[in-house]
Amino acid sequence: MEKEQFWYQNLEGETIGPVSFKDLRDLVEGGEIDGLTRIFLEAHNKWTIVSEEPELSELMNIIANREDDILKANESSLVSKVAFEDVMHSNFGEPKSEDIVAPSKKKLTLDDLKKKEKKRLKRIEQKKKKRERWNEEVAKNNTSIYFTGIPSDATEEEVVEFFSKCGILKVDPYSGKAKVKLYKDESGNLKGDGVVTYALQPSVENAFKVLDQTEFRFGTGTRICLEPARFELKGDDFIPRKFPNTGKPLFSTRQLIEQKTSWNDGVDDGRGLRIVILKNVFDPKEAISDQNYYNDIREDILEECTKLGEIEKLTVFERNPEGVVAVRFRSPAAAESCIELMSGRWYGGRQLEAEFYDGKTDYRYKETEQERKERIKKFEEWLGADETADDGGVSFLDAY
Repeated sequence: MEKEQFWYQNLEGETIGPVSFKDLRDLVEGGEIDGLTRIFLEAHNKWTIVSEEPELSELMNIIANREDDILKANESSLVSKVAFEDVMHSNFGEPKSEDIVAPSKKKLTLDDLKKKEKKRLKRIEQKKKKRERWNEEVAKNNTSIYFTGIPSDATEEEVVEFFSKCGILKVDPYSGKAKVKLYKDESGNLKGDGVVTYALQPSVENAFKVLDQTEFRFGTGTRICLEPARFELKGDDFIPRKFPNTGKPLFSTRQLIEQKTSWNDGVDDGRGLRIVILKNVFDPKEAISDQNYYNDIREDILEECTKLGEIEKLTVFERNPEGVVAVRFRSPAAAESCIELMSGRWYGGRQLEAEFYDGKTDYRYKETEQERKERIKKFEEWLGADETADDGGVSFLDAY
């Protein structure tokens, strides 16, 4: 505790720190920190209230003793003052009006002090209720799950893969790692429980429906149990996390979601070796007269590539002049086999090209300004067309 660092919020809501535990004691004794002060525990990676954290009981004792001392001092001062005035009155009579000096503050009786203390306790109760309402609001938007039942030799990578089945995991904006905590015992061994945090609320609902009471490792018979995380310390220790003192975040949760839901997942590293780019698969001109053209292309490529390995996503870049299709495999080996099979192969009278995705090229079709104008013009002509065709034939409504 003495070596740990802390942050706290002052009355203006400013976050101040880091400070040592000794500094906290000094701040408590000086009245800067009280039992309702919000404080961040670096070792536990959480914000809490001084009065609600067992490990800060020493500070609460200081606060309690300090308030008792203040109350006793006020009472003692009041009693002494009343006794002094009684003696002065009995010896010298009533003071003359010119001897009376207006006090800067109203004299407080013992009853006044008790009323003041009741008001202080009432304010504390109001703050407590406000904090409870805030906690309820946090619980509604909670995307963290507490889990138990993982093997003692489980790795963080396994946990990430297991929970990623139901959604995008929230990541640390500085390290880029998924927000997963595995709790340890005093000996440093995994206790079998931990906390994982999703980026979106629907993923939490999916996890409870799909993953709760299922086997973490198939065939072991040990089932994992899930419950909403309550931001309480569930173990004696957990895998430590490094906190950067400076530096710009790598990305935000919003950027992560955009990456994960895009066609290429924002891949710009070795994972690109799982994505194969097939070129010359189709001719955009042929799609003009065939509404099912791109669907047929997708089904054909999917049928062939599935033979090589599990496919995570297949994207047909409609209207792309190079006729591009992207196939993302689960394993790099399957992607490599796809390149070997598809390179130079003939499909629909066209010779295919196959290569790994370079991690940066955007194959989505970008409409030119001229094409946009022509498209708008055709649409306007269609809206203004006569109900009957020029050839004197069929009515527009009769065609349906």
